[in-house]
Amino acid sequence: MDGEQIQKLREHDENLRKMKCEELWRACQIPLLHRKFVEARTKVEKDRKEVLDTLIFALGTGFIYGIHADNDKGKTQVGAWLCRIACNRGKSAMYIRVADLFVGLHAAITNEHGSVLEKARADLCIPCLLVLDEFGKYKSDSTFAPQELENILDKRHTSNHDTLILTNLRLEPFRDRLGPGICSRIKDGGGFIHMDGPSFRGT
Repeated sequence: MDGEQIQKLREHDENLRKMKCEELWRACQIPLLHRKFVEARTKVEKDRKEVLDTLIFALGTGFIYGIHADNDKGKTQVGAWLCRIACNRGKSAMYIRVADLFVGLHAAITNEHGSVLEKARADLCIPCLLVLDEFGKYKSDSTFAPQELENILDKRHTSNHDTLILTNLRLEPFRDRLGPGICSRIKDGGGFIHMDGPSFRGT
């Protein structure tokens, strides 16, 4: 096999890799606004780069990070960038709003087949990266939500899969809503990050 043939094989393999990465990216369920924003840029804004670099460094370690900031500070944008980077590395990623997550689990509970709920839980543990957005907007009077979230995070951490939780809550309400069990896991395998900077809508 001559040099030209080897080069063609390398190009073929690289094209296949890029196709796989794009398939993973399209499957992330990133909101259209943020997906287009990430696709239109080749670099991250300075105000968010330090946060993103911290998360990139930890990718693949089974981390649990919580990012808290006011509205429009770019939390979802950082989550979208991280998904993009994970996909570029050939890893699966998933974005979901916490309210949608629990609505889906509640719907599975009402199904007469218990396997539906188990599958819904298992589906949340499959992606190598899970981004949970708008934590704190979902309110429940039962213990179902915090227990389910803790169980999911436990399974993901055991599988060495990364989880990023985004919220507009201040740190103390964020911790209170998460509960001591999840906070302990975040402390051991990640951390809390406060984001500041210009409004996302102003970028």
